[in-house]
Amino acid sequence: MNTTLAGRFDVYLTGPTDSLDDTAATALAVSGGSGSTATKLAGSYRMRIANSGSKTDIRLDIPNITLANKGIYAIILTDTDGGVLVNAVFLPKQGQPTYFDNTASANVRVLNMSTGYSPIDLFTTDSNTTTSTETQQFTGSSMDTNTITPYSPITADTYTLLFRKHLATGNLTAQSQTFSETSYTTLVTYGTTNHFAVLPILENADAANDGYTKLQVYNTSSGDALDVYLSGPNDAITDISPTVAAIQPGTQAADTIVVANTYRLRVTLAGSKTDIRLDYRERARAAHRHQDHHIACRQLTGHASTGNRRDVAGAQRSGRRHPRQCGGDSPEGHCRHPRQHHRAHPWRERPVERPQPCR
Repeated sequence: MNTTLAGRFDVYLTGPTDSLDDTAATALAVSGGSGSTATKLAGSYRMRIANSGSKTDIRLDIPNITLANKGIYAIILTDTDGGVLVNAVFLPKQGQPTYFDNTASANVRVLNMSTGYSPIDLFTTDSNTTTSTETQQFTGSSMDTNTITPYSPITADTYTLLFRKHLATGNLTAQSQTFSETSYTTLVTYGTTNHFAVLPILENADAANDGYTKLQVYNTSSGDALDVYLSGPNDAITDISPTVAAIQPGTQAADTIVVANTYRLRVTLAGSKTDIRLDYRERARAAHRHQDHHIACRQLTGHASTGNRRDVAGAQRSGRRHPRQCGGDSPEGHCRHPRQHHRAHPWRERPVERPQPCR
């Protein structure tokens, strides 16, 4: 029975780790002031109450309820103070009720990708307060550009999020956000000066089936819709179609299921296969060459490089005397054969010099 004013809800009774993507609701679209009847096998279930028609907008998540053999139970949905989430009463026939209050904490963090505002502050106001009392959630250096905060617990409810430039009193944006109990949410802030915006990433999505990955793509760039390609390392882009197509700025694409694997990632202007905005394989390969180049420089200038060790081994195999065997680590005058040896062996180890910049 739905006694709330918060709308219509779907009720799911499932196993503890079952994905809602593959599960039918036990009761559908139960509106305020009405009820629904269903029959379930006796057993223990996880109960989730979702906004009607959605499998991700969870308003209550109860880890375990038990339905006894031949039992009769009423599940009564009630309003929370905030008016968006719900509480529940589990009432067995002629038995004592169990109350499930939506008071558990949600978990929130912020990833600041804004190039126009750094650092920023986040304040919240509780939706059920009659005054504009603000609570500071994050502030200062933890909110610099390209910085992510730790998760912070917050009581599950609906809030107004107030983002501000650090130490400013005016808001960059003020928007409503609901945090369900035990949920994890990352608030991605982005945009240039005068174009600040926020995208929430809900991280409680059900995992893909074994052998697959669920891909979520968010476009926080400015101005252009984008296509995303995942392919083999040498696949021509003209021979493949986008994995995710036409992601508009400031939006999230629908979840995409792909085979778990290693891919080359390319991002293009939507509808174009020549206007490439990112090619991850090319960048990774360039970084690898750069790293090898610096390792080579360290080997050439370092005193105990692999090249020096190979020189010692080669001298021992040929019967020649290496500089280390005749005092090569000492100044030249201390060698037993200073002139003849160092002139006769051009491969001798030279004195250590300061490393030179790579060219």
